[in-house]
Amino acid sequence: MVVFSPTICAYPRAKRRTETTLAEEVADSGFCEDGFLRHLEHQQLRYTVALKMVRPLQHRPVSATWWPLQDTDDAGKPTTKVPGGIELCEFEYQSDSWDRPRRVIGIRQHIKLRDQAKGKNLSLFEDDPDLSQWRYGAIVTNLGLSAVEIWRLYRGRADCENHIKELKYDFALGTLARQNF
Repeated sequence: MVVFSPTICAYPRAKRRTETTLAEEVADSGFCEDGFLRHLEHQQLRYTVALKMVRPLQHRPVSATWWPLQDTDDAGKPTTKVPGGIELCEFEYQSDSWDRPRRVIGIRQHIKLRDQAKGKNLSLFEDDPDLSQWRYGAIVTNLGLSAVEIWRLYRGRADCENHIKELKYDFALGTLARQNF
């Protein structure tokens, strides 16, 4: 029997986001397995989960249409571009281990324009001069939000990890006896 945590990481509500649009599960790529995703879907939970940039997935961003990430005002109108070098795309993808295709948001960050570009190089295309200038990531989701909102929602997960580190190191919770806790 496999038991999944009902909440992996809480993400605080941002303005303009309603409770009906929030992901109930935000998880890193270690949780991106068909059994976990099917469990979330069976429970009718909304999710946003990172994907590992495995070889079959690396082909999808190459043929995708990318657009620069833009910030929006309160009315949802584009304002200025976010400080350069982040682009998004959207496509359907079916991993070999999944029972069906799912919606994926692709993220790429330009290595020269972003000092701390996140993501992975596409190992299949490391000799390509254009593709090797970017680091890539992917998020699978069942939310109906725009790609920009999915990216923002998932990006908030990093703050959750900072809180865990703070509890573990600053408050020494990593050293508690957990056997009878």
